[in-house]
Amino acid sequence: MKVHVAYWEGKFRWGMLNTGRQDSNHIMSLEYELPVEYFKLITDQENMQHSSGYFATGASTFAEAQVEKLKLIASKLQLRPGMTLIDVGCGFGGLPKFMADNYGVSVTGVTPSDSMAKTARNHCCRSQVTILQQDWRKMEGKFDRITVIEMLDHVRKQNYDEFFRKIQSLLKPGGRVLLQHYAMDPGHFHFTEFLCKYQYGLIYFSTLSDVVSHASNYFHISNVHDISCDAEETYKHFIDMVETNRDKMTTLAGPKVWKAFESRMPWRKVALNAERSRPTKPSWFARMTREGLH
Repeated sequence: MKVHVAYWEGKFRWGMLNTGRQDSNHIMSLEYELPVEYFKLITDQENMQHSSGYFATGASTFAEAQVEKLKLIASKLQLRPGMTLIDVGCGFGGLPKFMADNYGVSVTGVTPSDSMAKTARNHCCRSQVTILQQDWRKMEGKFDRITVIEMLDHVRKQNYDEFFRKIQSLLKPGGRVLLQHYAMDPGHFHFTEFLCKYQYGLIYFSTLSDVVSHASNYFHISNVHDISCDAEETYKHFIDMVETNRDKMTTLAGPKVWKAFESRMPWRKVALNAERSRPTKPSWFARMTREGLH
């Protein structure tokens, strides 16, 4: 069987080089510093959410699915007024503001992006939210609840132990962590990462067993929730938004960013079709606690 040269390039770059670079997750994608108007074209706008939504409760639009996802997260965490929560990889502050305004919790959001931090501070200025611009390694404090929403891709496998050890150090006794993450099927080649590098920076899509094997050293995993059908529906809405807003995105970000998007669009559509027949689903929530661990 003939294998395209891009396969071997991707295998070499991601399998042998980037996964071994200790500082690789400090490299920010330029996309994250684009104008906020650009992101409003490919998010739900009100909460500025870019991650997978939740359609199982009847949501029919991208925006509705994002609100339902936030409600589901709050339910899984059993949020109560007066609790403290830290959102690791808070983006534009949508989750921190939603949880503070609707559940009476005090929230800290963390992002390494200067542009996102500024936008998040403006977005949350009337809420009980603090936004910090820093790397996850610099996080400090103790919190009742922790959320990590589709941020683990930027940590990569060689840093998992350090990452989960840091998260454990932030969690109060009896606290809970909610992790939302995409996972690759076991044995599936990680070429998707090579395609995404120009859009999201250097990333690593792990298998579910990769995450569980590291996280279980620090937490008791009390619940895993498969949301792959919701991720598939989110992809459809995302593709529609991108195709509808092509001209505006090009004007705001320039042709280079659009070309990066355009190069990934066929692969996204292929993934949508392939997903229906795959036995292992790639998108899930995990709720973790410290009970029974020392």
